[in-house]
Amino acid sequence: MADLMTAKSTYKKLADTYANFIVPLVKVKVNGVDVIKTKKLIVHELEVRLSVHMAGSVTIKFANQYNEEKHSFESSVKSTFPLGTVAEVELGYLSTTQKIFKGYVEMMGVEMGEVELFVITLMDVKRLMMISGKKEFLYDAKNYSDIFSQVMKNYSAVCKTSVDATNDKLESPIAQLGTDYEFVTRQLIGRGKADREFIVFAGTAYFRKPQKVTTPIMTVRYGRELKSLQISHCYKDLTVEVHGTDENEKTITAKAKVKSNATQKKAMSQTPIYTITDAAVDTQEKAKTKAEAIARQIQEKSTVGYGSTIGLPEIVPGRYLEVENVDAIADKKYYITEVTHTYTKDDFVTQFEVGGCI
Repeated sequence: MADLMTAKSTYKKLADTYANFIVPLVKVKVNGVDVIKTKKLIVHELEVRLSVHMAGSVTIKFANQYNEEKHSFESSVKSTFPLGTVAEVELGYLSTTQKIFKGYVEMMGVEMGEVELFVITLMDVKRLMMISGKKEFLYDAKNYSDIFSQVMKNYSAVCKTSVDATNDKLESPIAQLGTDYEFVTRQLIGRGKADREFIVFAGTAYFRKPQKVTTPIMTVRYGRELKSLQISHCYKDLTVEVHGTDENEKTITAKAKVKSNATQKKAMSQTPIYTITDAAVDTQEKAKTKAEAIARQIQEKSTVGYGSTIGLPEIVPGRYLEVENVDAIADKKYYITEVTHTYTKDDFVTQFEVGGCI
């Protein structure tokens, strides 16, 4: 299996690998065993939701497991997915699949109607972090990346970590007030302290440089594998200005510009300034890091859109996707923020959302 967070492919290569995308295939593994195959389970529908910003999930609906005489679903399927069970999901075609999810059984239940369905929902580690409970804790570490690694030690059953080290040289402990998820996404990243993004994919929690891999995972062409697309470029023109004070009580200032594109016209005579004052900014490097991080978060919102393709496991959040054969306005490389893979026994479709382009 390719590492989808770094690999690059082409439509031709995938068409050869997946035998022209004719026969979709799903695998659900528990303890490394494909229970779809071993227990002869029938997947009525499977939906995988992956996101840069939110927790990932998988909803699986199993058919042909209801015993009408006993008024009960088969014990074999119920015993396979007790709450808390760690499972992996792979998608592909014919006999070739890609691992795209690892998580735990968050919910189980039934749907009764024309078809009796046994339903489970898997969630990734971000969900566990959201329900970890409010914590009051001090981290005595030199770098934010070290703090992230400490936080994630509690979740080793559902994920491993991939961390791009930061060089923060922290001089005092960092306080956590809230859940682990709030601490990482709001206190460390959201406020621009650590210029990193937190992505979970296929059982790995990434604390990495934002939009690290700019090479597109593949190029999709409208009229071929790209079925639909809607893209909007929005006007942005401002300067992010961060202020702090060094150890000698001297004012520190760093700036970062936000602009939609090089060809846009100025709508205001003076460029607006978005000012942030932070007592934790005590060096020029920290001010620069924070200004660039906030500017990047704003910049991402200048281009938004969504689209759909034939089922492609290679389309994952945290990678760029190149579009061609539409128009110069839309033929660009887009940063994927959300992906939904929908599988049935007859079809496999991928939908995606983007935020930002290059």
